[in-house]
Amino acid sequence: MIKIHEHLIEVTSPSDVFHSVLTVQKLWEHLLHYAEHPHEYFEPLQSCKIQSREENGLRVLDRLLDFGSIQVRDTVHFEKEKSVCIDVMATDSYKASRLTIQIECPQADSIFLRFTYEEDLLQAPQDDIFLKLRKKAYEQKDMEMVQTIRARFESPTNLN
Repeated sequence: MIKIHEHLIEVTSPSDVFHSVLTVQKLWEHLLHYAEHPHEYFEPLQSCKIQSREENGLRVLDRLLDFGSIQVRDTVHFEKEKSVCIDVMATDSYKASRLTIQIECPQADSIFLRFTYEEDLLQAPQDDIFLKLRKKAYEQKDMEMVQTIRARFESPTNLN
């Protein structure tokens, strides 16, 4: 896998109203919800069917994502309160890829999410207009996911 894009989003900081209540543990709970219900965070996704299993004592999700005209199979691995890794299987239409979402706390009073996108390529892709557009789309999708997490955190039930 070759890294094609990486970016960082601040989830909370000392000046944030959620600073004292949006902990790494709470963020982790929301990332688990995101992994199990991705269609609630990404509008083009119509549904998600999940089979949960154990691999080396850790929970793994095998998912079938339905986008209407195409279906995507992926596998989600978790490193508790640290990272979510989504491996997308290759098809005739696209190469295998990976998205890793890591929780980072560079200072004790701030939380960030690092998003790393990789593709199964032999060499790095040319940085052309199409790749630049994809990178912008990734960043927009990830920012919307963080905004949805923050909005859900404001609700009384946190995840509904």
